[in-house]
Amino acid sequence: MTSLAKRYATIAALALALAALDGAWAQAPVAGIATVTSSSGEAKVTAVDPATRVVTIVTADGRTVTGKVGDRVQNLEQVKAGDIAVVTYEERTSFVLSEPGTKVPGAGEVVVSARAAKGQLPAAGLMRQSLANYTVVSTNTQANTITLVNAAGGEVRTFDVMDATARAMLPRVKPGNFLTAIDRQTLIATIARKP
Repeated sequence: MTSLAKRYATIAALALALAALDGAWAQAPVAGIATVTSSSGEAKVTAVDPATRVVTIVTADGRTVTGKVGDRVQNLEQVKAGDIAVVTYEERTSFVLSEPGTKVPGAGEVVVSARAAKGQLPAAGLMRQSLANYTVVSTNTQANTITLVNAAGGEVRTFDVMDATARAMLPRVKPGNFLTAIDRQTLIATIARKP
């Protein structure tokens, strides 16, 4: 299986493990927005010491980075100078607005991870999803702010609404609405050997 195929297989396994968390609303939400940031990069492995677990890489912009690899990374003995470390990171934050009385998913955090089988080149994926529910106390469309309280209780806090799409939706947000915040981070790292 190619490095790219392994990466997509890992992403698919992680996505399936978290699929049940996304759609637990009893009624259709009033509105929703999502923001996504992502980055990816490659770095060339220039040195590996399996005994001390110290690896040196050179990034695409020429920086040399040396660090100790944790014990959770298996198959480090498979990594050789000249291999390419490929890392992809994505963070998706979604906000879903629901009417009062709507059943919203339970708050909490789930972490799912996967790694290459013993004997293969190292590859790993990590997906973390946290979910929190808030009750809308008030909005101020002139100041572009929203005041929320955690649905489980806590301090009332006011936030600036910076995103243009969210600002456009602010007049639709009413006191008593629920705002569910879903934060999902995905990290995929693989080692590839150039032919």
